[in-house]
Amino acid sequence: MADNTTNAPTYDGPVGRSGNGRTLPTPRTNPHLSLDDGDPADLATIGVEEEFHVVDLHTRELVPRAGELLDRLPAASFTAELHRSVVETNTAVCRTLDEIRAELTRLRQAAVQVADRAGLGIVAAGTVPLRADGDPSVTPTSRYRRMLDEYQMLAREQLICGAQVHVGVSDRDLAVAVTRRVQPWLPVLLALSTSSPYWMGQDSGYASVRSLVWQRWPTAGDPGEVTSAADHEALVAELISSETITDPAMIYFDVRPSAHVPTVELRITDANADVETIVLLTGLFRALVRREVAALRAGVERTAVRPPVLRAAVWRAARSGLEGDLLDLPRSARPVSAAQAVGRLVADLRPQLEATGDWEQVSELTRYALERGSSAARQRRAYQRRGRLADVVDLLLDETRGWVRGPLPGAPTPPELATYADAGDEVFGPAGPQPAYAPILAALRQLGAGALRQREHDRDEEQRARGVTFSVAGEASTRLFPVDLVPRVVPAADWRTLRSGLVQRARALDAFLRDVYADRTVVADGVVPSWVVESSPGLRPTGALMGRRGTRAQVSGTDLVRDPDGGWYVLEDNLRVPSGIGYAVQNRRLTQAVLPELPVPEDLLPADETPAMLYRALVAAAPAAAD
Repeated sequence: MADNTTNAPTYDGPVGRSGNGRTLPTPRTNPHLSLDDGDPADLATIGVEEEFHVVDLHTRELVPRAGELLDRLPAASFTAELHRSVVETNTAVCRTLDEIRAELTRLRQAAVQVADRAGLGIVAAGTVPLRADGDPSVTPTSRYRRMLDEYQMLAREQLICGAQVHVGVSDRDLAVAVTRRVQPWLPVLLALSTSSPYWMGQDSGYASVRSLVWQRWPTAGDPGEVTSAADHEALVAELISSETITDPAMIYFDVRPSAHVPTVELRITDANADVETIVLLTGLFRALVRREVAALRAGVERTAVRPPVLRAAVWRAARSGLEGDLLDLPRSARPVSAAQAVGRLVADLRPQLEATGDWEQVSELTRYALERGSSAARQRRAYQRRGRLADVVDLLLDETRGWVRGPLPGAPTPPELATYADAGDEVFGPAGPQPAYAPILAALRQLGAGALRQREHDRDEEQRARGVTFSVAGEASTRLFPVDLVPRVVPAADWRTLRSGLVQRARALDAFLRDVYADRTVVADGVVPSWVVESSPGLRPTGALMGRRGTRAQVSGTDLVRDPDGGWYVLEDNLRVPSGIGYAVQNRRLTQAVLPELPVPEDLLPADETPAMLYRALVAAAPAAAD
């Protein structure tokens, strides 16, 4: 939680502060705009404050060890925060997005190197899903201890991180006016940044639960109608006199004139592991500020949005990020797709982006963001693979380091993932894609990554609506059944061999069950020890009533995997109840409904016939006297 607690900038320029109360040198130069010169190069200076969670690399839990890192990092660029589990970085003053990217990367690399030596990791995200037991540890300053005493739960649960973008505005009246004018577009910026789906070990159901936690503070959100710098200062003074806050740094509005440096400061956005997302936000926010300054100078009235509608738009962005709809502000309160809302904002800002030389880069970064999806969605996909929150933390650690990257912005898209290589991949081999996948790849290429992400969202919504979930022992909530929309292709020649072996295994397992519940020859011959059978939790006395009649295992679930050489292996066998078939049937229907563009082989066996096949198997296995 960056709150700017001193009265001097940390370094030369419009960004930064010292969290430990030191007074630092004033800027040697004046990089800020002059409001009277009319120069379109005004508002060029930019900077970013990033907050990082500190996690233990062994447990993946949030830990109060930021002080160990800060002791070894330069105080001019790294500071403490309310909680001892957070480290903040402050970039130098920059004028280009390339400079911002280099600064962000430099500071992250410095923090990662120090953290590695301490067995720690840093995570740039709104929240991390795991934390150590016990109350969080507050940084031991009188100010922070007073905040903990005064705000109690709000301070204790402030385990969140944001990214603040600054744009230099030397006139405070103008800075105040701009904060009001940019409000309608803040939800889009929040949606681009969403990276906090997990809270206190649970999926919150939101893409940015950090936004909800942040909004609990009495001075967060929309500042209301503030007309001038004097009016803003009067508001701050009134809040201090009310004893709701103790100093101007506790003004936590979504966007504000900075408390101590001459900038407009964007505060609504989550921290994000992907540096390119922060660069994109910086470019868009600077363009927004430049546009609204020009409109103000031209006497154009502010585009107002009713506060409840704006609050609804922020909630919607926090709820679904880039994977759902956003409100079409300021045009209307109607929902539109996130891609449409983001695309409109970028297109509307083209003149300002071209003026700063950012148009091509921001356009490419926007495409990159929409195709890749939000950090929140990537975290959920990481969790769904194995149901482990530790996997989510690992993803965030890797992305913060820069190890997990999509195509570099500005680089041409490879025609067939030419730069991708994985020794065990079933689709892309050394000679290129397998011929059996050619029709599927063509359909997916035509669809595009962004649309495929939306279809994944549609899949999840359909599963929730139909209750396609399963339970895990020890968890109160259910999980959606994992379904990959991209089908796995088993060539006909492989299937002929597999089919013979799978039938043989199913019959062998059924024969084993008949023997275990009858003569137990397998025990007498020494193949299986008797204690293995007797201690099995699935052994039931009623199973012996059936004797050797009929088939016992009407449903067999066999998990198949391939090795790096392309050979097939059985991972495990499951003798399942018929509900397993229900998932298979529903998954086939779901995939064909959500992704109808995928080609369907003419001789594909229809899944809808499965219940009839199961019925015939059950009837054949039933005793003659059974109804």
